[in-house]
Amino acid sequence: MVHTDCFVDSPIHYDVIHFYYASSARLYGFGQGEIEYPMGHNIFERSTAMKLKFLKTAAVAALMFTSLAANADNFNFSYTFGDSQVVTGSFSGTLVGSLIDDISNIQASLNGTPFLTDGSGSLYAAGWDPVALNWDSTPVVSTDASLNNFVFADSNVPTDFGASNYFMFTNDATYGSLAFAVNTNTGEIALDSPTNGSWSVTVAAVPEPESYAMLMAGLGLLGVIARRRRA
Repeated sequence: MVHTDCFVDSPIHYDVIHFYYASSARLYGFGQGEIEYPMGHNIFERSTAMKLKFLKTAAVAALMFTSLAANADNFNFSYTFGDSQVVTGSFSGTLVGSLIDDISNIQASLNGTPFLTDGSGSLYAAGWDPVALNWDSTPVVSTDASLNNFVFADSNVPTDFGASNYFMFTNDATYGSLAFAVNTNTGEIALDSPTNGSWSVTVAAVPEPESYAMLMAGLGLLGVIARRRRA
């Protein structure tokens, strides 16, 4: 711990009780190491400066809470086809009403076999455009199955139609609803038209490790300050 001699030209007046020592006294400052004040000068334990530090740290912790709230949630999804085959997976996104925006980090499996067998990377997402009749649209993923309009594929479908493994779920006013999954790793295919299976999306909100660690550190610092204020 750093040990520093600090000389004060004149007494410092604070809005709290002053302490006067006839000999050297030590004050343990938050974030400053060990500071030794020479004898014959006023020192403090509950000063305006400490109060300001407490308020600043509280503000930082509040910002951490806000940041965590703004982060994308993690979701688990599943669709059980009429013949009992099952697509399961996960993705990150932001729940807005019944819709999930900003889909990313997509993983999917058909009957337990992942589309991405190496376990790395993310599937691409796209939405069906019923006017242009292509996948060059924003994916619509919802907790309400009747609103779904997406494909999760191992290639960027709007520009690369070479997808080998994919799961699509669409609701088209003209062609009706469709759920279709293909996994060439196993040769399995599942189809529901119309979609008479079971769709489920559940939130698995887990803070990112870095954000969680920062939050815990901030709360720990608040605890240290609170204990010193009571000392």
